[in-house]
Amino acid sequence: MEGGCTTSKVRLKTDTTDTYVSMLTDDAFEHGDVDGDRAVETIAVVACRYGEASAKQVVAFDRDRDGHIVTLGRVVRTGDGFDDIRAVEINRNGSVEVRVADIVPCCGTPSYLRREQVRTYRWDGQRFAQTDGPTAFGKDPRLTDLRMTMTHQLVDVPGADTRRKLTTVFTVTNAGPVDAAQVAFHSIEGGERAGGDWSRCDPNPAPQADQPSCLLPGVPVGESRRYTFVQLVPGRPGPDAITRRFLVVHCDAQDRHWPDLKRNDNEVSSPLPL
Repeated sequence: MEGGCTTSKVRLKTDTTDTYVSMLTDDAFEHGDVDGDRAVETIAVVACRYGEASAKQVVAFDRDRDGHIVTLGRVVRTGDGFDDIRAVEINRNGSVEVRVADIVPCCGTPSYLRREQVRTYRWDGQRFAQTDGPTAFGKDPRLTDLRMTMTHQLVDVPGADTRRKLTTVFTVTNAGPVDAAQVAFHSIEGGERAGGDWSRCDPNPAPQADQPSCLLPGVPVGESRRYTFVQLVPGRPGPDAITRRFLVVHCDAQDRHWPDLKRNDNEVSSPLPL
């Protein structure tokens, strides 16, 4: 088995089984001479579904002397430095081009995070080996490293109001290598807005911003920005109050949110339960 998927001795069984078995995908078969014997072989993408994603492999099929279909070899499979196979094509010289992607955009993962490459493989008489194209994806050049620290001030409100005024100041530093056009703050609301940068928040961020508490102009590489939020919070935390984790996220000019290169320094704890 590979990746939880059965890869050999597979037989059709009744629907009482819960074994994940390989199956042909909906991708069209490719036909061509991939082993140099002047006969036509068939290339297919075989998949094994697990959850919302599928493990995949590109397999070449041939015929033996008796005309029976046999497996020539596996061209490549997911897990070899990538997680998805997007397309396959046989070139005139018999090489096999495979378009691969670093991730499978499932389970809420935005499709724009996916990166694709074309890699070429050839039969060497015993197996398929890569002959052209990139061999790794490396770091995503679209990502950056934001870092956040926080200071706060909590004071009583004059008069009969039992609430207190909480002022939080977030300092966001962009350690690079990409400018952050916008920054999105999440889970920072814990009371009534009462000043600071709340008035500058984008009133209608796009859905791909992932519903932030506030979306604001961002931070260029190598610079820092301070963001201040003033709220009126209960004088005593209620029974449902919790210590929140304030989070800052990089968003581009299209309001798309992006993962951080080092997410562990993107969060700070609220100074009191909210």
